[in-house]
Amino acid sequence: MAPMRSAARKTRHTSYKGVARGRVVQLEGGASLPEGTAVTVLVEEPTKGSPAAVLDVLRRLPDPRPGDVDELERMIELGKRPAQPEGMFDRPRRQRRR
Repeated sequence: MAPMRSAARKTRHTSYKGVARGRVVQLEGGASLPEGTAVTVLVEEPTKGSPAAVLDVLRRLPDPRPGDVDELERMIELGKRPAQPEGMFDRPRRQRRR
């Protein structure tokens, strides 16, 4: 009896990285594929709180306008408090709760 052959087509897999922009995936490094090439997209979701997740959020932030930066600097100045010459633990224990 002859061995049965698989009906599945043998394929070669090549890996590319890219970024989704709406309904289009832009490949990194100038890579391109011929029109009509069959692809499978594997979405890489960073673990919550990981450095990759933080960078992902930062990449999605809108670019600040010059006025936004000026406003931030103004708010920082308004929120500054004078430095205290002594720390909380420099005072005797009974005076710390003030």
